[in-house]
Amino acid sequence: MRYGKFRDVEWNKLWVSWIALAGMVMTYGEQLDELPKEFIDIYKQVFPPLNVAGRPLDIWENQPYTLWGMQPDPEDDSYCLFGVFDLDGKGKRNIDINLDEVLSRSTEWTEIDSVPGKYLLWDFWNEQLLESDAYKMELPMPHKSCRLFALRKYKGVPQLLGTNGHFSMGFTETRELDWNDSDKTLSGFVKGNGGDATDLFFYLPENFAIQNINLNNQEIQYSIQNKVLKVNIPPSDEMKLISLKFKGNAENVELRSFVKGDAAKRY
Repeated sequence: MRYGKFRDVEWNKLWVSWIALAGMVMTYGEQLDELPKEFIDIYKQVFPPLNVAGRPLDIWENQPYTLWGMQPDPEDDSYCLFGVFDLDGKGKRNIDINLDEVLSRSTEWTEIDSVPGKYLLWDFWNEQLLESDAYKMELPMPHKSCRLFALRKYKGVPQLLGTNGHFSMGFTETRELDWNDSDKTLSGFVKGNGGDATDLFFYLPENFAIQNINLNNQEIQYSIQNKVLKVNIPPSDEMKLISLKFKGNAENVELRSFVKGDAAKRY
């Protein structure tokens, strides 16, 4: 709230995204019982905080910075989180992002001789899949806004894209999700965020089809739209076994050379 008026939803998403990615102590100068439900729902999506801190990715390239990133799991450099911020409010613009640099700078990735031919991005606030052609992606940025992404290396098989429960998009709500190519199964453990229901989003390559999904050995429903397989996980504080059975063949993932350069350019 400012001058007795609530800020808009987009500003709240920008603010909580930056706090979450920076790994800062989460404090609010608001009376929570007076806030609209949509604001409370936004705040719930950044709790609990992760025990790692993010960093500005283009601090030497842009003033003010545009990107902030982090690696939720220090043992897993196959994905990172990053936010794209419009902080100076000069109106709608486009931003060119070097995804190789984003992943490298977010994860302290050192093996950069070769990288996957493309990346998969899950837009957290808009619940939208973006696929890169290679290392570069152009994004439109409205005035005073933020976009929060999970960036994952493409594996050529069905894989997790993200969730709509917790901003980490997988680190908090999933464990040990592994692909078994012999029986075409993706399995592991899942739960909601803070006991709430959560939607999980999986990438479904064109040469794969889903056969069934079981949660704790009970078949559950799902939906598919534009290569995105959506699965609803009922409210639970405990991890439950999930198994997704597919038919199809893995796509050969082409590798290419790492592309160096600025992490982001605005125009």
